Amino acid sequence: MYTPLQPEPGDSPAPSWVRKVNSIAALVGAFAALLGAIIGIFVWMGREPIPDPNARPPSAATSPTLGQASTSTSSPHVRPIEHLESLGLIRIKGDVRDGTRIVVPDSGRYRFVYREGSYSTYPENAPAPKGILTWRTAIYAFRNGGPTWNGQDIRQSDAFAIIADTGDKATLLEVETAAAGSQTEVEITAGDYLSLVGVDGYSYYSGNPGTVTLEWFRVTYS
Repeated sequence: MYTPLQPEPGDSPAPSWVRKVNSIAALVGAFAALLGAIIGIFVWMGREPIPDPNARPPSAATSPTLGQASTSTSSPHVRPIEHLESLGLIRIKGDVRDGTRIVVPDSGRYRFVYREGSYSTYPENAPAPKGILTWRTAIYAFRNGGPTWNGQDIRQSDAFAIIADTGDKATLLEVETAAAGSQTEVEITAGDYLSLVGVDGYSYYSGNPGTVTLEWFRVTYS
């Protein structure tokens, strides 16, 4: 540190400019010391902590790893396996108003699958007027009784199930193509019977050409 000049005993006092220089030098020295202390404090605060050799490392429970695989023990959902037991073919003629009757052997779930065929609501000897669509595959199933009627109209609301109803078409080829793959599944009780019937007006079944063939299956799961 700079030390201001002191006059020797007996010397004359220093000139004023010397005293000013000494004062400035003292201030600069004090400022430098203060700045050095401040810098030293910041350096101390930013230092790396010294590791404790006796400290225990963090446990796995307190240090989770991103992307760690789940250890859940819940079992995956297993879809049931479907089993179909064919109970044979059912043929429903278009000119039979009471339809075809089948008896249910066991309580459970049954599936009715369209296989082939169609019927027309106009006899072959009485062609329909031009533009009228007459070919159908629709079969109504009535439970424990025959079809019910509202005048000439079959009561659709009383049907237990409706099978292969794709609407009326101009030709048998068109309607059978539309019905391919149609199926209906229902729950039925052992001993019940179903009347399967084509759809026409009450007085108009006579002479209707065609037959619809269905296959029915008992459906179980395991």
